[in-house]
Parts: sequence; C-alpha cells; structure tokens
Amino acid sequence: MNNPQRRSATATTARSTWPAWWLAVAVAVAAVGALSLPARAQNTSPSVADLTPPTAPTGLSLTRATPTQLSFRWTASTDNVGVVRYQVFRGTVQVGEPTGTSFTLGDLKPSTSYTITVRALDAAKNKSAASAPLVATTTHTTDLAPPTVPGGLKLDRATATSLAISWTASTDNVGVTGYQVFNSGGWVATVTSPKYQMTGLTAGKAYALSVRAMDAVGNVSASSATLSASTLPPGPVAVTLPINEQPFGELQLVDEIDTAAVAPSQQIPADASSVQAVLGRSARTAAPGDSARFLTYRIGAGKGLVAKQAYVLDIEYPDDVARAIFVANRGADFVRGFATGTAIGDVRRTYTTSTLESLAYPQTGAWKNYRSLFYLHERFSPLIAQRNAECASRSLLPADGFDVTVFQASQLNDPRSNGLAIGKIRLYKVVNAASLPAAINYPASLARRHVYWREEMADEAVMGSTAAKRAVANPIDWFAFKMDLGLALGFNTVGKDMLEWGFNQGFDSKDPVWMYNAQGLMSDIWSQIVAQAAQRNLQLMPYLEYGGSLGANCSPGQPCDKSAGNYKSLGYQRRTEKLFQGIYAGNGEAAKNAYTDVWWTEDKSADLTDPDTLTDMQRIADRLLTRFKGQASFTGVWLRMRQTKLPMSFSAATVARYNNDNPASPRTITQLRNDESSRAAYYAWWYGKRRAFLVALRDYIRTQMGDPSLQVHFSAYADEPVPRAFNPNPTETSNPLNLVSDDPAWWSAYANGLSSSGDNGWFKWQWSAKTPAASLSDRVHRNGLTLFKRPYNNWSTNWPEFGHSTPPADPARYQADEGVAMTMQFGNALYTVDDAALLAEYANAAGASLVHHYPLNEDDGMAFESNCSSHRPANTSDAFNSKFGYLSVAVERNGPYSVIAEARALANGNPVNIGYLEASSMSRGFPAYVRRFNQALLSLPALLLSTATGMADNAEVVVRKTAATVNGTYYAVINPTLRDKAQVTVTFPASKVTDLLTQTTHAVNALRMDLYPGEVRTFLVP
Repeated sequence: MNNPQRRSATATTARSTWPAWWLAVAVAVAAVGALSLPARAQNTSPSVADLTPPTAPTGLSLTRATPTQLSFRWTASTDNVGVVRYQVFRGTVQVGEPTGTSFTLGDLKPSTSYTITVRALDAAKNKSAASAPLVATTTHTTDLAPPTVPGGLKLDRATATSLAISWTASTDNVGVTGYQVFNSGGWVATVTSPKYQMTGLTAGKAYALSVRAMDAVGNVSASSATLSASTLPPGPVAVTLPINEQPFGELQLVDEIDTAAVAPSQQIPADASSVQAVLGRSARTAAPGDSARFLTYRIGAGKGLVAKQAYVLDIEYPDDVARAIFVANRGADFVRGFATGTAIGDVRRTYTTSTLESLAYPQTGAWKNYRSLFYLHERFSPLIAQRNAECASRSLLPADGFDVTVFQASQLNDPRSNGLAIGKIRLYKVVNAASLPAAINYPASLARRHVYWREEMADEAVMGSTAAKRAVANPIDWFAFKMDLGLALGFNTVGKDMLEWGFNQGFDSKDPVWMYNAQGLMSDIWSQIVAQAAQRNLQLMPYLEYGGSLGANCSPGQPCDKSAGNYKSLGYQRRTEKLFQGIYAGNGEAAKNAYTDVWWTEDKSADLTDPDTLTDMQRIADRLLTRFKGQASFTGVWLRMRQTKLPMSFSAATVARYNNDNPASPRTITQLRNDESSRAAYYAWWYGKRRAFLVALRDYIRTQMGDPSLQVHFSAYADEPVPRAFNPNPTETSNPLNLVSDDPAWWSAYANGLSSSGDNGWFKWQWSAKTPAASLSDRVHRNGLTLFKRPYNNWSTNWPEFGHSTPPADPARYQADEGVAMTMQFGNALYTVDDAALLAEYANAAGASLVHHYPLNEDDGMAFESNCSSHRPANTSDAFNSKFGYLSVAVERNGPYSVIAEARALANGNPVNIGYLEASSMSRGFPAYVRRFNQALLSLPALLLSTATGMADNAEVVVRKTAATVNGTYYAVINPTLRDKAQVTVTFPASKVTDLLTQTTHAVNALRMDLYPGEVRTFLVP
C-alpha cells in the first residue's frame, strides 16, 4: 500500500528507536569530517515495512498418482520482495511447507479423492490467498506400468517470444492422460495433447525442452530426448499470412455423404471400389487396374437446392501416396482432375501428345479437401454426358439433386498412381455470394497485369435448341456464372472465344455474306457478355482462332468471288497454297492441296501477307471492340493459330509479293522447293510480314478505341497441350522426349517390365525419362517450341507441311515491341518454366505473356453422332475406355502445387499476362491458392522485373523487383521450391514497407515470413 501517513509514522517510530550511543558517535564523526556516516545513518527515509502479500499460486496440477501418494506442481507466485515458501493444505489441514513449486502428499488411501490447495508466504510472513483447489484421486493398486517415452519431439514454430513444439503420442496399457513439459529439467506445464506452445519467452534465447507422459493413475514415463530450440532474435516484424483454404466466407451444409459407409449409386465396373483403412480412417478406394474406374453418388436430392445459387462441392481425399483423381460435377458441367505425389495426372494415351512430368511432390500424410466453387444449373445431365447439345438428356432438376462421379484412368496411363481414395462428399451453400470476389490491390497510376481464361469444349451446355436441352434457359446466365467464378479466383479479364476454327461463336456480323452469325440464342451473345463484364469491372479479351471470315461468299454451294479487294468470306476463298501444292498430299486427298492430315480445317484459311487479310481482321475487331467503345474496358485481342488457318503461303500471289519486296533477289517456286537458302530468305520475309500484320492490328484497335494500352496476343501453336519437348537436334520425326522425372530409373524398370504385345506394347515405349536438370541443360522445352517441322515423308504417301501450316513462334522479333506479344506455352510440368533464358526470350518491352495449356485428356465415350440415334464405336484405348460419355478434362496439382508453375515462372521471368487455355468449363479444386497467387501477381505493375540478390536470408527464396516508379519500388518475394520455407527474413532498403496483400505498412526494413510452396508475397517501398 502506498499510504503517505503510514510511511511518515513508520519513519518516526524507526528514528526514535536508534541508540543514543550511535547518535553520539555520528555527531562526533561529522564534526571532524574524517569519516562518512554509514548508509543507514545517511538515510533520512528508512525502508517501509513489507505488508504486501504474494500472489496466489496458479496452475496447480497433478503430476503423479499412486495408491498412496499424490504429486503435484504449481506456477510460482510473485511478491514485491520475494516468496520464501509455500503452505500445502489437504482440505483444511496444512500438510507441508515446501520452498519449491512441487510437493508429494503421502500416507494416503487407494482410490480416494483429496482436495488440495496451496498458499505462498514471503519473508515478512505475508500470506497469499489460496490457489484454486485441485481434486485428485489416488490409484487402485493394479496399474503400475508407465506410458511409453514420447518420441519425435520437434519444433513446429518459433517467434521472438514463443516456441511451439509437438511430439509423437505415447501409448499406455490403460491410456495416456497427459504430458509434462520441462525446460532444462524444470516443470513448465501439463497438457493433454502431444503439443505445446511456450509463450512469454526471451528473444534470441536457447531452451532445452523435454516431455514425459503420464497415465490416469499417475505412472510417468521416462523423459524424452531433449530438444534444443531457440526463440528468434529481436528485430524483423513477423508478416506470415496464413492461407485460408476455404475462402468462400460463411458456408451452410446442405448434404453430406460418407462414401465409406454408403456404396456408390452406380460404379463402373460393378466391383470398381472397396472400403479400406487409409490414414487412420475408412475410405472408399479404387485400386489401379487395366481399365478406368468410376464411382457415382447423387447429392442434394430433396435438400432444397436452388438454381443459379453459389455452392461449394467439397471432397475429402488422403494426401498419403501418389494418386490421380478426377471429379465430374454434373450440377455445373464441371470435370476436373488433380494429382498428388509422383502421379502424372494427365493420361498418356490421348488424341494430342505432350511431354509428361512425374516429380516427387511432397505429401502431407493427412486428409485434405478438394473444393470447387460453382453456380448450380437449372437442368443437369445424368451420369453419361454428350458432346452434342441436341443429343443431351438434361432430365434432372434441382429437386432431384445431381450426380458427382469420382474416377480414374487405367494404370497404364499413369503407372505411379495408387488409385483414387475419398472420404466424405459435402455440398455447401455459399451464404453471401456478394463477398466472393477476391480483393485486388492494383498499383495506382501504373499499367496493370492481366489474368484471363478461355474454354475448350464448353459452350455445348447452352447451345441446345430448346430450354430443356440447355443447362440454363438463358445462356447469358451461364456466362455470368463464369465471370463470378473468375472474380472469386482473382481473374481480372474475360477471354471468351469468338472464333473457333474460324467459325463465329456469338457476335453479330451484320453481313452474312461476309461472316455468318452463330445459331439461335448465341447469335449476339457477345453484346450481353460485354454488358455483364462491365457490371463486374472485368476487362475483355476476345479470343480468335482466325483464318479469314466465313460467310456466304465462296462457302459450299454458294457463288465465289475471289477478286482482289473482296475480303468477304475470305476464309472460304482460301488464297493460300502449300509449298508442294498439287505434288504431294497432306492427308491422302486427291487434289494434293492439304497442308496437314487435319482434314476438317484444310478448306478455310487466310494469307496474312495479303492486304485483304488485315482489312478483314480489322472489320472483325470493329464488331468485337469498336462498337462497344465507352461501354466496357478491353485488354485487347488474343489470336491463336490453328492448323492451316494462317499458314505460310507459297501461292503465286504470295511469291509475287515477296519478289516485289525483294527485287534484288527474286525467287521462283522451284527455287523455294529445292534451295535451302531461298527458303530461308522467304521464311524471314514471311515472319516479318506476320509481325507487321500484328503491329498494324495493334495500332488499329488503339486508334479506333482511343486506348494506347490495348494489346495483341498471338499464340503460334495449334494444339491443346503444351508443345511436346524435344531432345537436342530434333527433326520432324525424331528425338521427342516422353517424360521428365526425378526418378528415371523407376520408369525404366517399369517400362522394361511391360510385355511387347497389345496395349502394353504401345505403352512400353512411352516412358523414357530425363531428369529436370538434364532437361533444362538440353533446353527441351525451347526445342519443342521452336521446332519448325519441314515437309517430310509420312507413311510414304503423304508429305504433310506442318511447319508451313502453323509456323512456330519467333519471339525475338517482338522483344523491342510494346503491346504485341508472342505468347509462351507452359503447363503444370515445371520443366516448362525452369528455363529463365527462354522466359526472357519471350518477353517484350513490358514482360512476357504466358498461356497455360492443358491436355484435353479427351474421350469420345461412345458419344452420339450428329443424328442423336447412333453412337460412336467404343474404343477401349481411349483415355477412359469409352465408359463415361464424352470427356475433356484438365488436370492440376493438389494444394499449393496448383500454382507452383506460375510462381516459378515469376521467379525465373516476368509474366505480365497469364492466360489459361482450359480443356472444358473452367473450375479449380484448390481455389485458395489460385486466388492468393492472382492477388499477389495483380498487385504488381506491368513493368520489367529484375532479381534482387541477397535480400532474403534463404538462398532458395527469390526476390524480384521493379525499377523505381511514381509509387516507389515494388518487390515480389517468391518460394519457387516444393518445400515450406519457414522464418525467412527479407531486408528491404528502407524502413517503411507496405504489404500489398494486407495493405499494412511496417516502419521497419526487415520482415520475417513463412512461405508455403509457390507462395508469392508482394511489397512496396516508397
């Protein structure tokens, strides 16, 4: 107590008790000045008597019980002077007075309860209040066996003031009831689970931690091994941003199916699945085998489902061993696959060939969740899907629920997959769909990056001629669903396809002689998409597989005017000719005018060296962009080559244009066919013409729209998957690479074990592998991207000209350009983004534009022919053995690895634009990681990046930065590895750093963070 009156009285009383002889001596000494008074004589205000009691003991807990003894501990009390001992009471009777914080009470009866309290005393005999009582019971006399020693004691997380530890649970003949945690042999706490977090610690200090286990009767194990752990030194501010794997806000459970307890409503084959124990619980599994496996469950029936409502499909899976799992959600026409561990995911045998990858992705050894956000359709297909909308049966309504099928390919297609395994399937309703869009903190007053998508094999869902044949009666609702999903995933640009194989997919041409419109309700869906995108502040990037307009002029059965200056229905005019026109066939055709064996695309094309082609393309741009000027925001246009759509032409008119541009060295068609140097000069001229065409298109749309930021993206690749990788010195038919793997020996042994007959014989030669390091050294991805396939003898009768049909990319010509980008293809495979020099080669003046290509993993599935009465024949060699209707399905890696390729591309290059060429309707199974990556990428300006060495104290963490801008310098901190990086300290050049994801400013120059694989954090230093 701080009472002035009491202090004065006490001091007076103290002085009055001093001996007279002492005062006499003091006066004498002071008079001669020879000595100083002792300290007590100099103190005019002697110490106050101690009347403050200690604090009450806390944390009283049992540490051991036997039939006749109870041992317990408590947390030390505090006192203004100091605690000297404690009083221990059994009931109201004091039974001990220890000086420490533990005591053993003896001479007790077995199986008897006792109430124990403790008080603290100080030197002045001030007594604290009693602790909270502990009621403890002595044991019966039979259990004398202690628990096993806790093992695996490890540090989970350290901060400057705390240490989080965990250990492997002990076992006991009866049961473990708790654990005692010790620091340097001194008791710290007793806990019931095998983990503990010590708080209130000293920064930069080492601690020696150990653990003992105890059972219900007080038997205590021997001590664990000691863990030496240190708190972090003081200084950097912790900015770790934990990932929320459920980023959809409040969810309401609608339905739940425990697949281990409930058999599938249908499975193919009939014995496809069984229930097995996986990671400590029962799971529905399908063993890998010689055919695909399908397990179907009907979910949501009678649960009040509402069409157009946002839902989340949640499927548990064990992340224990390598697995490739596919999920079909008929409620939204979503089909998606994912792969874990060393599983490839994509199937080996499919229509289009790509180089696959098998790496030892780390696995958590825990149950995880595949989560897919979707908007429920009005009508659903049952189990088997059809590609032709007119043949589809959409007989199910929301009241009926919808089918969810989990399936897998044959083992030959993905040998390292251990088959699917799932737990519970849950359906949730999103309570507040308005909160779903990801918050994007764009750079102020600077050019933005863009993330966009385009879908293959998707529009059939809304192309039926009647409402009963469509997923939703009004097609624009379907496109609005996609935009809302894109916003939730952090996309900022819509990449709707408007020309597919040259055919109009939904804009009003106003001139059917020039360009036919799409059919029915899709005839001008583009104007509705533009309006919906504008409402959502999404930008637009129309996607065009352009090969000349396709209208009535020159179309089959119609009059044909090919005169110069008439660009109407330019594609059907087919002004292009291949090098060996009329000499060699491309696909066995009698006329010998086909470039390739892709017969359905050979009759329509355009020559981009022809001035009419630019005029034609400009008119398309007017119908897609110019007429909406001021109504919405556009990124630009995205052109993609398809076989023989914009081929290299050797027609007489094209060769004449070459000679007009090169009067000093004209060429004849004979020279071009027989002389390599003549062809090389012609190739260089043609590539220059392609660049001029794209630059002119950029300038045109910028002028028409009054927007100098508009871009033209050009994908010079025709197929769906990433271009196949090639070993050094590739030719048209040799040196392809089948597989990139960190374990080639396993694949070699597997392939050698396959027989040479039947399907095994085909697969036997598909698994030759090369390591990631060797693939990078040999630049296998670049070899594939740049391979120019020259005319070659194919099966002795055909000489396809694939290189002339789709001339590969020439990014070096565009490096100094701004607003024209030759896109670089990449995929899930990390070898596609490991080549930093290749990423730099594809960068223009602002950075690189990347497009993520997905193999279709396509299966015709005995789909109906166009007459809707006959089926395509079954093909057991199809990806999924023709068992499940038509399928086109993209695959992603699981968890954080779903965006590891994008993160590595940012670490090795500078993607200012990332596009996704989806295999079907876009969906993602691990949306939290996609969303976080996009938020980080879009917080950076579309400017050049350089690597800032030495900023991170972990050499595997990459820091990229911009040059100084009006806002300051932007930084991206990237973990491009497959492992977590804990407590990474990044030191910035100034003591003011803004976290762009949280918009928090820190008045320090050093930040410390944990980074999961593929995580990107962005910061701004003013």
